[in-house]
Amino acid sequence: MLSYNVKEPIHYSPVFDVLIYNMIQIRLNTFFLVGRLSTSQLDYSNEYYTNSIGSLLLHINFLQFEFLITHLEKRFMTNEEIVRYTPAFQENLVKKMIKNHPINYYTGLMLETRDLIIKHFMKKDDDWLLNDKKGKDNIYSIYRHLLDDELSHQGQIKLIKKQIIKRKVQ
Repeated sequence: MLSYNVKEPIHYSPVFDVLIYNMIQIRLNTFFLVGRLSTSQLDYSNEYYTNSIGSLLLHINFLQFEFLITHLEKRFMTNEEIVRYTPAFQENLVKKMIKNHPINYYTGLMLETRDLIIKHFMKKDDDWLLNDKKGKDNIYSIYRHLLDDELSHQGQIKLIKKQIIKRKVQ
């Protein structure tokens, strides 16, 4: 059973603690929704839902990875990373390029990216997180938007799962 009961501060910084707690809770919910799906269920899409659950998972991770390299590592994607994530670019999702991966492929990438983000966050403070940069959104707002995006994709995953059950996809 999943537990969201965090008893100790995670970061010892009030705003970061709330953000990291939300990161953990939202990700656990995503993993709970997809944890027992087969590869064919992860690949399933129909005329109503052009995205598969697998493509949504890789897309969620790509957005987080893009945040990591842009805002924390301050670098460009490597050629290997471009090859891995090109199918997850927004414009490529409808091309059904993401398939034939078991759930561990997606959750492994998602855990790896999230661990790197949290390691970077642990070196920062609330001032860094909330600092407005020349009229642009602060890091908190940018990352909160990514969490909201993942929540939205959880809704899509639930709709697709209903179709999987209705169509008896194994």
